[in-house]
Amino acid sequence: MTGIFKINNNEVFGSDGTFSGTIGSNATFPAGHVIQVKGNRSNYNWGAISNQNIHPWTWCSVTMTPKQSGSIFRVSGTVRCENTGNGTFGVGVGLRYTINGGSDQVVKEPALHEQYSTGSEDMYYIGFIDVLVHNDASMTDSTSPVTPTSGLINASTSDTIVWTPNMSFNNSNATTFMGNYVSDSNPFFNTECIVMEIAT
Repeated sequence: MTGIFKINNNEVFGSDGTFSGTIGSNATFPAGHVIQVKGNRSNYNWGAISNQNIHPWTWCSVTMTPKQSGSIFRVSGTVRCENTGNGTFGVGVGLRYTINGGSDQVVKEPALHEQYSTGSEDMYYIGFIDVLVHNDASMTDSTSPVTPTSGLINASTSDTIVWTPNMSFNNSNATTFMGNYVSDSNPFFNTECIVMEIAT
């Protein structure tokens, strides 16, 4: 079939079968469809941070208003840092969020690990998180004794969500890693956060 299909005199389907138009704000997307993606990245110099405490990436949070109620969110983030000491050291990355300026909801606490090193060498580390945040408490590893009771989310299109990864260090303090030979033509970002809204 050939021809041009129009609605209100606006071309919607061209003669070559291509679609032209804007999907309305009330459209419902099928499950698994990525609705929107937002991100933040920064070279903020947070200096030296002590160990054993949780430090939020307030300089690299992501604010999002859902396009569809009941969505799943995939949140990932990376941080690059250096060990200020010469002994054992670990970096863990976690995630929290707030809705409409409310209290922090913990999705994942920073899990600490250790990497053993000796001497005075310069040690460079990358902390990483990649999690799904949803409203299904049964969506967990069947072999795990842990069932999530917090950090679940059921946001609506009238909510404003602020996603903030956080980090913690073990046994030694950490300092910002800014990268070598950084310039406008050779950019480097020491913290990054990406949030995807996925239809359910």
